[in-house]
Amino acid sequence: MNSPFNLTNTIIFSQKTDWYGTARGRFGVTTGPALFYGTAGAAWVRVRDGMANTTLGVSDIQSRTASGWTIGGGTEIALDARWSAKLDFLYIDAGHNQRTVTGNGGFPNGGNFADRFEVVRAGLSYKLGG
Repeated sequence: MNSPFNLTNTIIFSQKTDWYGTARGRFGVTTGPALFYGTAGAAWVRVRDGMANTTLGVSDIQSRTASGWTIGGGTEIALDARWSAKLDFLYIDAGHNQRTVTGNGGFPNGGNFADRFEVVRAGLSYKLGG
């Protein structure tokens, strides 16, 4: 028996980060040429949360700048008098975004976007001057 109603509902969620910025303090301890540090502070993230229901043929993308907090840590090692290398990790929590999209049939579809990100960075620095 065929039903006139399609009870299968396909919802696709997407999330993209355009940019992020932080204002953080850094505290640490040195052991010879290495600095081991922790960092924490405020964070701002430009996110695009998208939701599409392929069964009902509706989609919605919402861009916003979210604010939150960040925490992390890393190490910076002096390679010689002018060069240093660093590796650090940041966890950024910019909150969440509750979304609902109503389809052609009037049925709401929703989701909760957790705007949380992890960042690993590596760098090489050169010190100008003496």
